[in-house]
Amino acid sequence: MGLHGQSRIGFASNWAGGQPNALVAYYGWMYDDGYGSGNLDCRTPSAPGCWGHRQDILSFAQAARLTMGAAALRGAASYALTIVETSTAVWPYSYSWSAAMADGAGVRPGSRVRRGPADRRELGS
Repeated sequence: MGLHGQSRIGFASNWAGGQPNALVAYYGWMYDDGYGSGNLDCRTPSAPGCWGHRQDILSFAQAARLTMGAAALRGAASYALTIVETSTAVWPYSYSWSAAMADGAGVRPGSRVRRGPADRRELGS
């Protein structure tokens, strides 16, 4: 299985749990991923998973086209990213803040007020 018209495709993904926010999770992947860190794939100094998250992030330096997706679960301290390399552009990108708000972005837990760069309104209005 592959993507139509692609001569090259690659991907990597990372997950972090228990971090206070996505920035700290990313920092851990980049700078605290070796032996003695919280990296579950690096339980011994010579484990092959040591610095694997960092390698995932840096492995596409020469890529023709990159796509990145990220996710965070509210209240679960769970963060993920996926990076996909393709030889040519695959997806059209057209995602506005209005579309993101329609998908639930900008809502504080327990609040009905959306907060965003261009729109503040009550949910359902």
